[in-house]
Amino acid sequence: MTFDFLHLFAGGFAGTVAAIITCPLEVVKTRQQSSVAKFNTTTLYSTTTSLTRFTKYSPTFLLCIVHIYKTEGWRSWFRGLVPNLVGVAPSSPPITLL
Repeated sequence: MTFDFLHLFAGGFAGTVAAIITCPLEVVKTRQQSSVAKFNTTTLYSTTTSLTRFTKYSPTFLLCIVHIYKTEGWRSWFRGLVPNLVGVAPSSPPITLL
């Protein structure tokens, strides 16, 4: 009986820790996938023929993390953590018993 309780606690704790660690990754992924993300895009100049073309690219993962930190602070990396924990913490323990 105690062994099952230990597994339930360990599963819930592991799920919670995993959600906390991966939350910044989820925030960056969501920002990059969002069409309304407002990042400073860099303009690259290409001199093919006599015209100059301007090409914009979306920021890389690391640049996105730095941009969020500089503009919104480190707490923005953990936006949406509480709703995620509400879903993860109760669902992780039963999986560990299987």
